Amino acid sequence: VDAPALDDGQRAVNAVAAIVLQDAEWSVQGLTDAIKLVGVQAGVKGRALYEPMRLAVTGELHGPPFVQLLLVRGHADVVKRIQQSLSAS
Repeated sequence: VDAPALDDGQRAVNAVAAIVLQDAEWSVQGLTDAIKLVGVQAGVKGRALYEPMRLAVTGELHGPPFVQLLLVRGHADVVKRIQQSLSAS
């Protein structure tokens, strides 16, 4: 599935997420902390924080709880999909 095109703000969130999630501890607490760090570094919270990452990982705006989704998808798949979202036109 091709990642949807992102606007500049969404790309900024995912650029930070690609870096932070690469080194995140892949556990509920590790991912929760990593997502908070993405928000702080990108200067966003709430929907503006979660939607770009969820779009990149699933192609959908809504779905199951995000941290659990990341755990199920796995580290390599999540990081790859977020990186691909940055190269999509």
